[in-house]
Amino acid sequence: MLRRGHHLSLPALIAGGALALAGCGATTERGSESFYREHAGEAGQTAAAVRALAADVMRLPASPSRAALEALAVKEHHARRELLGVSKWVVSESSEEEGVSQAEKEIEEATGALLQAGTDIRIYAHDRRPVALANYRKQLALGREYWNQGITELWFVAHRTGAPRI
Repeated sequence: MLRRGHHLSLPALIAGGALALAGCGATTERGSESFYREHAGEAGQTAAAVRALAADVMRLPASPSRAALEALAVKEHHARRELLGVSKWVVSESSEEEGVSQAEKEIEEATGALLQAGTDIRIYAHDRRPVALANYRKQLALGREYWNQGITELWFVAHRTGAPRI
């Protein structure tokens, strides 16, 4: 409140308000840039862990040894830990940035499908049921598709190249 005798001119008030508002947006980042800065390394590690697991599954012989299945379980555990980290990501705080919201949904779908694929391969490693291996392959394909679409879109809107695809 202004006391008597202390008057501020309208231009001074407008200039002060403009300066205050200009500072408000100075630290705001786009969702994709913030995501890239915070999660690019983790995205790369997650993609690498899922790719390594998939490669080991592809190399499994028709009748894998117990040692091969135990090694597979270790790789699955590593991939699961990475995916659980991804499931906690917050990609965007607002839906202002086109493409980020859709990419976030695709990453969420990918994470769910890839976690299910991991569960299926653990079941296969435990009891060698062919249906579990078939379910793994189905969920891996679905998760890979969602992951690659979502992560590629996030990298695109962040103006980055080399998205960590599965």
